Amino acid sequence: RSLGSGLTGFELMWSSYFDKVLEVLPKLSSPLGDSSPFYLLVEYLDNDQALGADRFASVLSRQLECGLLKDAVIAKSHQDAERFWEIRDGISELFRVLGPVSNQDVSLPIADIGVFATDLDQQLKAKYPDIEVLLFGHIGDNNMHVCAYTGREEDKTKISHDIMHLIGDYSGAITAEHGVGVLKRDYLSLSRSAPEIALMKTLKAAIDPKGLLNRGRIFD
Repeated sequence: RSLGSGLTGFELMWSSYFDKVLEVLPKLSSPLGDSSPFYLLVEYLDNDQALGADRFASVLSRQLECGLLKDAVIAKSHQDAERFWEIRDGISELFRVLGPVSNQDVSLPIADIGVFATDLDQQLKAKYPDIEVLLFGHIGDNNMHVCAYTGREEDKTKISHDIMHLIGDYSGAITAEHGVGVLKRDYLSLSRSAPEIALMKTLKAAIDPKGLLNRGRIFD
């Protein structure tokens, strides 16, 4: 709130994701000294560079003093900022080496994200002993990404199914930014009520009475 509209990025990475990126991509390194259960990447832009830098440093200082943050590093150049973002954006390179991954973008109230993340991690690891669960997301938008994998293709669909149903238990949204499509159409009722789905079908029929647009994608 202190940064206002200048806050353009607020990315939370659990250590599971952060550590895996550094493990798999040796070209990257942590800008921080000690390890932590969570890593937060904050991007702030201000029309007045000097004033903005002071404001941002002041906000960080207050959070460090109250104990909300353990440590912080501020990018001193565009190159520094790019290196920070490479860790967050390393997921695309991870996909090339991790094998079959259930990659889900889901949404929950911010207050529920921490509890959901812990519950999800525990439930998946109880069912799949060799699973890895990587978590990160645009937390400021109530959006988190879940990447879970055992390395076995036959587990991918089952893991996705389990994630969708747990999202339903938390009254979350099965998709946050990438849409429903054919992969999640069967789970739509987990996050939308029957009247809501009926309204969607009514609107689809009104806009596309001949059923020409995206036939069979979500509604037949």
